[in-house]
Amino acid sequence: MITFTNLTKVENGRSIIPSINLELPEGSATVIHCSQKQGNHLITLVTKQDQPSNGSISVGDFPIGVFTQNDTLYERLSVRDNLMIFAQMYNSSIDIKAVVGDWGLSDYVNEPYRKLPHSIKRRVLIARAIIHEPKTIILEDPESGVDDETKLILRANLESWQQKGITTLVTSTFLEDALSMGAAVYRLTHRALTFLETNGEHTSTELPERSHVAPPSFKKIPARSEEKLILFDPEEIDYIESIDGTSMLHVQTETFRSTLTLQELELQLLPFGFFRTHRSYLVNLQRVREVMKWTRNSYSLILSVENTSVPLSRANVSPLYEKLGIQI
Repeated sequence: MITFTNLTKVENGRSIIPSINLELPEGSATVIHCSQKQGNHLITLVTKQDQPSNGSISVGDFPIGVFTQNDTLYERLSVRDNLMIFAQMYNSSIDIKAVVGDWGLSDYVNEPYRKLPHSIKRRVLIARAIIHEPKTIILEDPESGVDDETKLILRANLESWQQKGITTLVTSTFLEDALSMGAAVYRLTHRALTFLETNGEHTSTELPERSHVAPPSFKKIPARSEEKLILFDPEEIDYIESIDGTSMLHVQTETFRSTLTLQELELQLLPFGFFRTHRSYLVNLQRVREVMKWTRNSYSLILSVENTSVPLSRANVSPLYEKLGIQI
């Protein structure tokens, strides 16, 4: 269990972490979407490497496993040797072969760490962080810059940890990643910590019934770029993302701020083949190439736009298939 009580961090007169009151129960998985700087500060506070400006953090007396972006291993040693050294250091009796299998490292056990691709290094580093079988695991932005296979493996392990009663706290600089991990998700700004969702389920207003959706009165969606007002055809829009209450239109490689709320856009765009995949995302289904199931609670839509995916809440999987005419 991790408990934050009135926790704040101020640096040079500026609030880095606002007052946080949060309890992470045993066996829970929590993702906090925040800036890289905030995530780094949060982890140094949890691990007692830094002191809060006010308040406190309680992590109990159990062992903690930590991965940070600055972690590294012995460059010349193999994956197996690195893991064995840390297992011996912690006097851990963990099955190294099982760890290697859990993290998809079987093809790399004899490779020197320095020769590994970035995504494989990330897996090894997290495997090293849990080599002593901790009861609490802290991960700093673990999905940044890694391939889809590594994300899949991480999310499967995250689900496994929950089943084993391990408490996990993850920071993420990417909202889409945070929402796709199948965990309770919070957004941390300089003003407040805000709850977004739990285990892939919506916590906001229900989607409008299709029968109540009125035909669109026009086929142009307004957005602003600097001082200009731009009108988009619905089919031009790839997807729409709500960030701090502002609707951002994603059109090819550009982003535009809409003058409408996400709910207003949803009402206007449903007849044009848009679908509310998540409380913060509205997607043009013509752009969907693949439905990706990461774990039991974690889904994403892979779009035809290069390197683009959006979260799909578990509650909306069946309605999506129904809209697409797919039987499951």
